[in-house]
Amino acid sequence: MRGYRILPLVAGLTLALFLGACSDSSTEAGDTLNQQEAEVMMDALLDASGGSLISVGVGFSSPMPEGVAANESFQWEDSLSCTGGGSVEQSGTISISNDFESISWDLTETHADCRGSASDGSTWTFNGNPNLSSSFEMTGSDTQFSMNGSQQGGIAWSKDGRSGSCSVDLSYSATGTETGTDSATITFSLQGTVCGNSISISETDVIDL
Repeated sequence: MRGYRILPLVAGLTLALFLGACSDSSTEAGDTLNQQEAEVMMDALLDASGGSLISVGVGFSSPMPEGVAANESFQWEDSLSCTGGGSVEQSGTISISNDFESISWDLTETHADCRGSASDGSTWTFNGNPNLSSSFEMTGSDTQFSMNGSQQGGIAWSKDGRSGSCSVDLSYSATGTETGTDSATITFSLQGTVCGNSISISETDVIDL
């Protein structure tokens, strides 16, 4: 079915930033960030992972090994490069069911000197504190999908001589519709708390399939 075309590609949307249950909790330490700075930090973290909210997993690509069956669970582990240097270690479980109509992920992501730039031009470096972890589930048909999930964990950051660590507690959702033979319109949103600040971010864009 053509659902294999849209679902595995879009499944990667959350990989770079939203990744199962954290095994340890982070404590706020070092310099603090206000709400605006926390949103800028998230912007840089998204860029480090591949670009915008929409291009995040498309930049890293979808971790669907060749030969994966339409109903299967498997372990995933990889080291991915950040756009500004450094890396992200990923590990967890991916489950596929109903001929790719449902995909669920429980993944943990640890940053190591992972660098990215925010839209204001600032450059940030990220390390796991201890990691970012999430669970999500995506369902879809040949031409549409919907996704919901959550992320918890901690991230250590540094920027322009400042540094600190932040806890992350986010929920997110996405919907997508194939708009042509080679494109899809994706709407992605997240809300929750980062570094003790409430944030809400959304984006709609068209991606190539």
